[in-house]
Amino acid sequence: MRACLKDDVGVSPAELVYGQCLCLPGEFIRDSAPLSRMLTEADLVQNLRTFARKLCPVSASHHSSDDHSFVHPDLQSASHVFICRDTIRRPLEQPCPYKVLRRKKKFFCIEINRKEATVSIDRLKPEYFLVDQSSPHSSFPDHRSNPASGSVVTSSG
Repeated sequence: MRACLKDDVGVSPAELVYGQCLCLPGEFIRDSAPLSRMLTEADLVQNLRTFARKLCPVSASHHSSDDHSFVHPDLQSASHVFICRDTIRRPLEQPCPYKVLRRKKKFFCIEINRKEATVSIDRLKPEYFLVDQSSPHSSFPDHRSNPASGSVVTSSG
C-alpha cells in the first residue's frame, strides 16, 4: 500500500516519507508474460492433483509411550533417593535426599518428614555419597613450612 501511487499527488506515500521509491521483491510485481502462458483453473487443479498423488505420507511416531521410561540401574540398591519435582522452589532450597523404606516394582516407599510416602520410580534418582579417602590436612598445603620472605609485595608493585 505504501508503494501505490496516489492519484492526487502522483507519488507513493513511501516517496513522500522517505524521499525515494521502495524496492519491492519480485513476488509483488505482476509478471508481464503473455496471457497464453497463464494457467487456467482446470490446469491448476490438474497440477494440484498430480502433486497430491506424488505425496508419500510418513507414519507418525508415538512419543508418549510409557514402556520406554528410563529407570536408573543404581536405583534398586540406593539407600537414599532424590525426588524430581516440577514445582517452583524458593531460592537456595535444597532437594534433600530421602531414605528408602521399601521397594516395589513400580514405586518406592520413602520417608518424608518422618512420614511414609509412596512415590513412582519414574520420579526418583539415586543419591551417591561422596566418600573422602584422604585426610583433611593433606589436601591443603602447609603454609607454616614455607619460609617467609623479608619483602612484602603489594598489588601496586
